Amino acid sequence: MSPLSSFTALPLIEDPSNATPGLFNARYSILSQNLDELNSDANSAVSTVIGLDSVLYAHTFSGADASAKIASAVASLPATGGTIDVRGLAGAQTISSDPLSNITKPVTLLFGASTFTINDDTQITLPSNSVVQGFGTTFISSTGSHNGEAGMFQTLRSVTSGSITADGSILTIDVNSDKFAVGNLVGILGAGGGNVHQRHTIVDGGDGIDDSQVTIGISTATGLATNSRVYFFVAEQEIIRGDVNSNDSIINVTRGEFGTTAAAHAESVNIDAVGYFVSEVLTVDGTTITLKDSATTTVSDASVVVGSSNINILGDITLNGNKPAVDPASNYHGVFARFARKLIVAPTVKFTNIDHAGCTLWVGRDCHIDGDFEDIGRPDSGLGFDVVLFGQCERNTVQGRYRGGNLAVAIDDRTSNFAEEDGEGIENFLNPSSIDSAREGIVITNGSRNHIVAGIISNISDRGFVIGTGGQGTSDPTPQENTAFIGRVSSLGNAVNVTSSTSNNFVYFGAVDTGVVSIDTFSTGFYSNVGGSLRWPANTRLVEQPTRFYVQAQSDRFDVLNQAGDTTGARFDVGTDIRMIDDVIIGANSAPTAPLHVSGATIRVATTFTPASGTASGNTGDIVWDSSYVYVCQSADSWSRATLETF
Repeated sequence: MSPLSSFTALPLIEDPSNATPGLFNARYSILSQNLDELNSDANSAVSTVIGLDSVLYAHTFSGADASAKIASAVASLPATGGTIDVRGLAGAQTISSDPLSNITKPVTLLFGASTFTINDDTQITLPSNSVVQGFGTTFISSTGSHNGEAGMFQTLRSVTSGSITADGSILTIDVNSDKFAVGNLVGILGAGGGNVHQRHTIVDGGDGIDDSQVTIGISTATGLATNSRVYFFVAEQEIIRGDVNSNDSIINVTRGEFGTTAAAHAESVNIDAVGYFVSEVLTVDGTTITLKDSATTTVSDASVVVGSSNINILGDITLNGNKPAVDPASNYHGVFARFARKLIVAPTVKFTNIDHAGCTLWVGRDCHIDGDFEDIGRPDSGLGFDVVLFGQCERNTVQGRYRGGNLAVAIDDRTSNFAEEDGEGIENFLNPSSIDSAREGIVITNGSRNHIVAGIISNISDRGFVIGTGGQGTSDPTPQENTAFIGRVSSLGNAVNVTSSTSNNFVYFGAVDTGVVSIDTFSTGFYSNVGGSLRWPANTRLVEQPTRFYVQAQSDRFDVLNQAGDTTGARFDVGTDIRMIDDVIIGANSAPTAPLHVSGATIRVATTFTPASGTASGNTGDIVWDSSYVYVCQSADSWSRATLETF
């Protein structure tokens, strides 16, 4: 697109302070930006063109505060949506209620260089096809807490009920809803069967349960919050719902949920917690929704969640969480998105001073999160995330810059107690440009096929980069086939930690300045320069093929330590050859004075060998022995011997 220089067909939108109430006529169709700004980015210029007859000024509407004025303006937009220009609301402003509550039409909000204080228990809920554009705008929480888990901005998430058949992709919802649209994510409770990582068995006196029993004993309540009400899939036949009891039982059980049939079940059959089957909407025809994927279980009148899609948070925006000195009971987020698809947060958005998380995706897909993150969470207590991808997040991209928080970027299937959205995070791309002065850098818990490319992870107090399992439920999905390429890491603790129960992960670091590098079984790591220490647990295979392991000494050393971090009982077993480029000393922590320097009184060759003759095959310098002689190969295939005598 050619740079914009001049035009005469349509005037720009007039200054907001001179606007009159109501809809603008057709001549006002381009946002008020000067030509230099438009010329700086042709794509940005295209994105600022607004549809005709669709722009309203919030300050011209009545209301007690900014949120009321915006809500009144939004209500006046046509069903096709439009743009609300909020830039006429200057100075300090208040958001005391959600200005987009129950709104489903597309809305673009343009905020100016003002500060908007968001009151307790208030958020701005963004529907599908919505845009928030800031021009030097600050949003700040009034107290930094919220009654429940919520964000300053959050994506619209609605709940209804519906039915779907096993191996089918047609969802029939109970009532027509304008919240279902092509591209949105949908979750259907129970349609994916049980969660095998939250698998329990019936333990109920040895004779199982009958078809009406309302208290059911289970093998363990591990990973289930006491007193939580959870759905379970019994023997892959019946869905039940009950309260988790602390004595490994489920009480107050309702049987035959979601159209399944109550039945007797034998002792020791599987009883799995039930979560959401997640798919994408392909078509909408009234109450008939076609999904991209097929269900595995037939359910009727089941809980159905639909999220929102195509949401953009752009421009010069600061989200200040006003983090309180004492950790509140609730978790507060800058952006909180559940079942969101194609959410975009621009690199110019700044997240700062937020209690729990800068940006949270929970069952998010195809989102692109960028931004500047500073002082998020509580490093002293190990709580909080700059960006976190919770349960069943797929194909998301995370970029940005991170400073001074608790944990910069995490992929987590939820590792404390079971939630219905739980599941692996897969095929996400983490690409932070820098992470500095955090407690932890990048952590992948129970995620697979994720790809990480990062510039530098520096000044970390605990763990720089981690792939591992959590503690959710009775078993964990194996983190596998993750790849990581990171330029430089420095940490006071673990610089790199690929923990047990991982498989086929690949990690490459250009340099590890300080910190422990620990690669567990069946994962591979390559490092150009390690200034800290390398640690592999027992029975770890460093490299299976080829069968040589190279150590090139520079300014540091290669130490073999036990789990306590010292040399007591430490052992390094090698089944193939080791090639040392520089001199080696054994038995002392000092510089070697020969290619092989043994600092001790004894060298032990435990196995005897007798050359067949003085011309037997041998290499110059070979030394062997048997019960009568010591043999030395003085030149190729030429042996001499000395008799051993008692004394």
